[in-house]
Amino acid sequence: MKVPIAGAPLGFDLPGHLALDVNAGLAAVGQLRPGGYLLQALTTASLSREVTEALSAFVEVTYASREARDAREAAGLNTGIIYLVTKDVALDVAVGTSLVGPGPDHAVKTGVSVRFGR
Repeated sequence: MKVPIAGAPLGFDLPGHLALDVNAGLAAVGQLRPGGYLLQALTTASLSREVTEALSAFVEVTYASREARDAREAAGLNTGIIYLVTKDVALDVAVGTSLVGPGPDHAVKTGVSVRFGR
């Protein structure tokens, strides 16, 4: 079981329509042998640029400490675009690679984000 405790990302508006977002959290990962939990750190840093009002490009670095006592930490790099369909719905596509630890050499990722409330 992973219990995220991170809040909203910490964001900074930069010159040139750039934005930097940083997010960090901790998770308690259940272990079987030996029993108990392992505290896992999860962090991301993302630099994005607004291309148009509805389109943004981004580069993101991710890090996760080991999720099992005999595992390694992992770091990755992603780059892609985000398209705002409406103010509450976004589509994204990205390519990524693992820099350190377990993970794919290359990956293509897609996603849909929906904001509820407010």
